[in-house]
Amino acid sequence: SSGPGDEIEFWHNRTIDLSGISNQLVKPEVQNIIEVLQIAKSSYLSPFQTLSKSIQQGTSEAKDNLKFLKTLEDSCNRLVTASPPEIPDILREMLSLIRMIWSLSRFYNTEERLTGLLRKVSNQIIKQCRAHVSLSDIFEGDVFSAIKCLEENIACWKEWHNIYNKTAGAIKRNVHDKERHWNLDLNRIFAQIDAFAQRCRDLLEVCEGQLQFARKDSNGEKI
Repeated sequence: SSGPGDEIEFWHNRTIDLSGISNQLVKPEVQNIIEVLQIAKSSYLSPFQTLSKSIQQGTSEAKDNLKFLKTLEDSCNRLVTASPPEIPDILREMLSLIRMIWSLSRFYNTEERLTGLLRKVSNQIIKQCRAHVSLSDIFEGDVFSAIKCLEENIACWKEWHNIYNKTAGAIKRNVHDKERHWNLDLNRIFAQIDAFAQRCRDLLEVCEGQLQFARKDSNGEKI
């Protein structure tokens, strides 16, 4: 699943593509063709102008979105290399920036886009936490370090919920317009990471069973 860095990359590529087309539309050669179509009262002119206007508007939107999303670039880069204990501080910074984008951006301020972005944040957290746990260690009985990692994953998941709730609550208290509150689809944002946290709990039970029945001692020998 894609992370928030992929959202920045998407709007970067979209800006390049649409800007290239927009630049072609204002070339003298194209303007001459438009004048000929106007003189000839061509039926192709109206659809072309509609499409041209749509491209220009899309270019403006892409540039604006990219300008704001690039403020997340540093925190996104740190998130993709972070361990679970390091993630909450990055998320606090990221949510503060996302709140700023929500408030100031002309286009990247819809519930659909915000929900999609926050879901990508959840995806990246899952990726970092999943890489933190070795299943082979668990099933071979080396459970002490695995328990620590799983507990850190669960703590990170809890903090992600807390950070989101605090941000949404602050917006609710400080923004008088109820239409501008974060009334988002929380299931889309958290369903996958909630399921991941439950799997971590299940693995903790496996580790507890290993401690009772198949634990290794400090020399790596099963007891």
